[in-house]
Amino acid sequence: AKPVAVRASIPSKPSAKRGKAIFHEMQCISCHGINGKGHEAKTNMKDERGLPIMAADLTQPSSFGNGNSRKDIFRTVMTGLDGSPMPSFVDLFVGEEHRAWDLVEYVYSLQEDTLARFLP
Repeated sequence: AKPVAVRASIPSKPSAKRGKAIFHEMQCISCHGINGKGHEAKTNMKDERGLPIMAADLTQPSSFGNGNSRKDIFRTVMTGLDGSPMPSFVDLFVGEEHRAWDLVEYVYSLQEDTLARFLP
């Protein structure tokens, strides 16, 4: 696999709004659902062993298979998740990494309410 450079993003609400449009444009909703909960979308997915698998509930930090920080989400979007139906999208973002970060910001925003419940 080709190495992917992961650098910090600058979080912003406009970035998350652009990311939501990208989430829909890239058909992320077909697996993760319109609200990112996973269970409201495809139910016939299988892992590399042929076992049933559900898409990550993007509102629940514990369901992320590769970490739930912004950098972790960026890495997952760019490289995919081996053994799962989550593909790599690196080819779609060549020269447009800022769009990938917008998508990351939107995905990260989906878990903010859940994270806020655990913060003092």
